[in-house]
Amino acid sequence: MRQLLAQSKNYKLFCAYEEAQLEGAHIDGHIIVGDFYGNVECACIDQNEKWCVTGGNGLIIYQLKAPFIEYRYNYKTEQWKELWRSDDDWYPEVIYQIEENIIRIVIDVFSKAKGVYDLNIETLELIKRV
Repeated sequence: MRQLLAQSKNYKLFCAYEEAQLEGAHIDGHIIVGDFYGNVECACIDQNEKWCVTGGNGLIIYQLKAPFIEYRYNYKTEQWKELWRSDDDWYPEVIYQIEENIIRIVIDVFSKAKGVYDLNIETLELIKRV
């Protein structure tokens, strides 16, 4: 069973247990844009449809450009960036876009990293707000 996490004009992001699945423009069926230990908790699609972000045990920033490469562990590519994947304290509960290349992330209140953060998608600069 899949749950819709985020939607834009041309794309939809779904959670299917541990996978983040993207459907939409220039994609046959769906592709996996994230794989997490446990559920995918939250997601955001850029208002200009340049990237999407999925959160679970860490974050995956995926570039929405062809060729669409399916996400896989331990694979280096410009298609995606991973943050906090091996750190048990970084479990995003909410992700939303606040500026062109900046997202706001709410981290689980029961973790050591709890708080509200702003992350620049391009530079990966992270600022704790609360």
